[in-house]
Amino acid sequence: MKRLCIEIPLALLGLVLGTGRAGAQDAPAPAVADTLRLSAQDAVRYALHQGETAALAREDVKIAQAQKGVVLSNALPKLTLDASYDRNLKKPVIFFPDSSGTSQSITIGEDNAYSASLSLRQPLYSSGRVGAAYQASKDRATAARYSGNAVANDVNLQVQTAYYGALLAGTQVRIATESLAQAERRQDEIQARVDKGVAARFDLLRAQVETANRRPAVTRARNQAAIALESLKRAAGLPLERPVALSDTLRYAPFAMTREAAVAEALENRNLLAAARMEANAAGHQADAQAANDLPLLYLDGNYTWQGQTSAGLLPGDKETAQSAAVGLTLTWPIVDGWENRARTHQARAAAEKARITVHQLEESVRLEARSRWADLRATEEEIPAVEQAVTLAREAYAIARVRYASGLSTQLEVLDADLALTRARLSEKETLYRYQVALAELEHTLGRGPSLQSEGGDR
Repeated sequence: MKRLCIEIPLALLGLVLGTGRAGAQDAPAPAVADTLRLSAQDAVRYALHQGETAALAREDVKIAQAQKGVVLSNALPKLTLDASYDRNLKKPVIFFPDSSGTSQSITIGEDNAYSASLSLRQPLYSSGRVGAAYQASKDRATAARYSGNAVANDVNLQVQTAYYGALLAGTQVRIATESLAQAERRQDEIQARVDKGVAARFDLLRAQVETANRRPAVTRARNQAAIALESLKRAAGLPLERPVALSDTLRYAPFAMTREAAVAEALENRNLLAAARMEANAAGHQADAQAANDLPLLYLDGNYTWQGQTSAGLLPGDKETAQSAAVGLTLTWPIVDGWENRARTHQARAAAEKARITVHQLEESVRLEARSRWADLRATEEEIPAVEQAVTLAREAYAIARVRYASGLSTQLEVLDADLALTRARLSEKETLYRYQVALAELEHTLGRGPSLQSEGGDR
């Protein structure tokens, strides 16, 4: 297939008509000094670096990564320090009865009392609940990373679609401007023929009407191009007032892959599907952890305590302090909990099964999407030779119509019809290339190709 490449000026969206009439030979306005030359991949990188959608996805990944540490802490030792100071404004008293039936009071304590203790608890055996919960947190962290990459792929598709839309709008500006310039030249030619008496005034009026009709089309095209460019800036996270020149072109780039290969790649690499699979794994581990709550826990406990009291000054002396230490084992086993954990385990098992069913549904959806995107791309690809040939034939027909009119063998209406046919063919060619590029971007999105969130725009 013949490679079709349509070059679009970098300053396309800043085109102006000129001081008087528009002319096809008018040069595009020079770019402002701080104009940003932007390719499609540059726009994607800006969106991933600066866009709010990507920033939110990164925070979700950080949250999931941090959750692993929270779960892991259940397997690590915990050391706690407790310290206190009491000033006895009125010392406590204890009473002892004597043989006469009266009570004797004894004042205890000192004016200043200090205490400090260190408590250590280390899990020794958790019946598998900690390991299962940690594995679930790891799977969810991996799922969050895949989900982040899925967001990056979504941003990639959104920005590319906006970029190609801006390219198409810019091309339509150029075609509308050139079409107006062509109508103005034809009007000048007919005016000269009327002045010489070799053309009817009706032809001149018809040419003037056509020129007037084409001016609003240029205005509309420029307005649509400005809107498309601002939409691209918004998608890429760029300031709307920043001047931008698009450096890519609408072009045909062959995509060689069978439908079966596309489906296989999508099932293997689609980030959204990979995230769902990891979530299903995590749900299974979470159910195991929940079931283990009916089993015993064994801890190693240790305690060290220091205390002191004094009334002779602020700090106690060596003989006014005491220390103690202990170490032991603690077994915790929930014997009866009113079947609460049994019910919670049933919930967790059902959630895990639901996650597995969701994965299967998503696999079928991805399979269908890959087949549909592949078919759309191939259908659009087959249109390209036809629209290319249509432009070639329309140019030839227009040239013949002009020669026939100049020779007096046809009317101005024939030239006008040929001109309109050429304009429509050129617009159809650009629209087909736009649809092809968007279809290619959509297929690659379905295949899981594109930038990753971690590399902020780099390929996986």
